[in-house]
Amino acid sequence: MFIKSKVIQNIPNLLTILNLVSGAIGVFFIFQDKIIWACYMIYIAGLFDFLDGFVARLLKASSDIGKQLDSLADMISFGLLPAAIIYYIIKLILIQANPGFTVMDASLTEILLLGTSFFILAFSALRLAKFNIDTRQNFGFIGVPTPSTAILISSFPFILSKVDSLGAHLLMKLYIIIPVTLLLSFLMVSEIPMISMKFKNFKFSENLYKYLLIIISIIGILIGGITAIPFIFVVYLAFSIFESHSSKKKYPA
Repeated sequence: MFIKSKVIQNIPNLLTILNLVSGAIGVFFIFQDKIIWACYMIYIAGLFDFLDGFVARLLKASSDIGKQLDSLADMISFGLLPAAIIYYIIKLILIQANPGFTVMDASLTEILLLGTSFFILAFSALRLAKFNIDTRQNFGFIGVPTPSTAILISSFPFILSKVDSLGAHLLMKLYIIIPVTLLLSFLMVSEIPMISMKFKNFKFSENLYKYLLIIISIIGILIGGITAIPFIFVVYLAFSIFESHSSKKKYPA
């Protein structure tokens, strides 16, 4: 009976480890120039990230070690992996500008440009550390969650694969990808209250922005597939700001 109980208690942790392994495999794919496969690993990691929390609540198997393990897994899957994707894109831009470019022969400016990608990694770590100790985030989020940032970044290679599109043209510009990277890094540690898809109840009036976000997301994915994710992200950010503003009006301090 004791062994059975221990196995059940560790099922969520196993799912968390599968999240971590998925992220690590994604990084390996980038080393092999399989950037699209790396993006798919973010989605697989996201699935395991959802399941570990869901199963922990279902089995009443939440634990302190599970919370810490979850942050470590997210650091790889939603911190290191998206940072590596940004690094890969910046390197592509530098190669396009100079076909003979190699990292070993890069100038100081080129090294600094490549190094911009690691803002995603550093601010993901800061975001996860803040989340673990911030009691305000027990039900909602303060700052953009790392999985949301990672999913947005995972859409970039799919946009780039449509070589003649406006999105691909813009993303292949350093003056676009660098500011976007810095902005996403800032948003993760910002004080912007973000919508959480956890429902206290299912009343439409109390979950208006959540329902609208779900509807817009479904329509966006059906029409544009993965390339619709940046649009959905902007809507998510806008709705979060609107909801926060509405709440302050409704419940003044």
